[in-house]
Amino acid sequence: MSHLRWRVQADPERGSALISALIFMLLLASLSLVLASVLLAQAVPEKLAFKGTRTVYAAESGMQSTLGVLRSIPALPDASGKIYGNKAKLPCAVSGTVDGVATGARYAATIRYYATDPGAQTDAWRNSTTNQILCTVGAGTAIQPKYALIVSVGQDAAVAGQSATFGNRSLAAVYEFPLTNVNIPGGYIYAFGTTVCLQAEGLTAGSLVRYQTAANCNNPTTQYWVYDTNYTLRLASSTLTATPLCITGPTTTGSTATEKVKLQACKSSSDTTRSTQLWSYEGGDRWRGQNTTISTGYNTLCLSSGQNTTTPTGGVTGTPPVPLLYLSVGTLCADKVAWGSFTPQAAVGPGNASYATKEVTNYKEFGRCLDVTAGSITSTYMITYPCKQDPSGTGTPPGTGFLYWNHKWFYNEPAAGASSAPDQDFYVYDGSGTKKCLQTPLDTASSKYVIFTGCSSSEVRQDWTRVGSTGDYATSYLFLDTYGRCLAINPADLHDSAYSKVVVATCNGSTLQKWNAPPNSTSSSFGSYRELGG
Repeated sequence: MSHLRWRVQADPERGSALISALIFMLLLASLSLVLASVLLAQAVPEKLAFKGTRTVYAAESGMQSTLGVLRSIPALPDASGKIYGNKAKLPCAVSGTVDGVATGARYAATIRYYATDPGAQTDAWRNSTTNQILCTVGAGTAIQPKYALIVSVGQDAAVAGQSATFGNRSLAAVYEFPLTNVNIPGGYIYAFGTTVCLQAEGLTAGSLVRYQTAANCNNPTTQYWVYDTNYTLRLASSTLTATPLCITGPTTTGSTATEKVKLQACKSSSDTTRSTQLWSYEGGDRWRGQNTTISTGYNTLCLSSGQNTTTPTGGVTGTPPVPLLYLSVGTLCADKVAWGSFTPQAAVGPGNASYATKEVTNYKEFGRCLDVTAGSITSTYMITYPCKQDPSGTGTPPGTGFLYWNHKWFYNEPAAGASSAPDQDFYVYDGSGTKKCLQTPLDTASSKYVIFTGCSSSEVRQDWTRVGSTGDYATSYLFLDTYGRCLAINPADLHDSAYSKVVVATCNGSTLQKWNAPPNSTSSSFGSYRELGG
């Protein structure tokens, strides 16, 4: 009995252990399910996080790649050998892959160009085509932009269950181009009143210079000329060669016979035999030569077509064809007629004209100087005209002894440390040696032309302020009248269908309003860096 009672009492204990084991197994299974759910739930975010890391690096790669392109698109050297960027090669988009990423990470960058910094503007402003400079694939931009807005999108393979773009990242930044508005010398020389131009027949010493038809005036290599600071007329394309070439004549120093000029090696400014390469532009739209003894002034020889009856057409005659007319030197000196007068583009250059020679050059038309129209002090408007010269080295200051009075304009630059020189006369000495002052029109007058008249200390319209460097190029190198208007040129209002008239206008920072000004340069910058949402 005692053994049976023990067995009956022991059975319940043995059953509870089994139940505990089952409960423990159920708990483990539940925990496994929960853990599996957690792990599965984290798999997609983890993959998206990895993709986001790869795509932001891809976007940064696109940004750097685009910057590399923008900084490495040079044009050909100019006539002085300097190399600038080529806006025609600016890209509208840049794309590529990221090296060393097995998933195929890549970038796609778009570039928008602006004249004004887009960094602080609204999206609506940036997206407006009115504010953008149009970019054409394969042709770049028509005008030089100052800023580029780069938007680089980093891309990678899609994460399962998500759209292809989910996890892509976009970066935006603004690149400011390093810019200079330096004037690049080199331009066409036209026969007066025509579009017939001068062309070198060859690129070696001894080559002749012909008149070329207007339709064929499209070859800078043989048709661009530079009026240099040493008073020579140089073939622009020869500047960087071992032997720069200058228009030279006559062959025999002192000869007055009409003969064709030749391109010969340019002589140095210290060469006392250089007189046959010195040319001074003067009234009548002609180039005149210099005496053998340079300090004694101009000679009686001028450049022309060698005859005074035919308007040059640039044509040819005979078999094989020979040009009808060549540029010549002789005693035929024209006065605003095509056979012996010339209209050089402003880009040909100002020769040696500067403040040092009492001349005032316009920065936009940098081969043009302020001119008392036709040498008449009573002219009702002034013009800009190809800068006249004096190679003699005489006068005070040197280079003004033989310079015609209507190109010698007197004013004072600001004193050292000052940005302006206010309330001063701007004047010339006319043909009789009488001082005449430049006078602005009334602010209520319809005419905007400036004139010369007798000087009067009580006439406020003769008060001018010369502005030098203010630290802001837009407000620098100006002449301001008493009403705060800027002296300017109006290229739409021409004298002799060739030369801009001088006016006063509301100041706007344009180079049309800058006088005796140096070039402006800005350095590059890269900023406004941000990640775009979405």
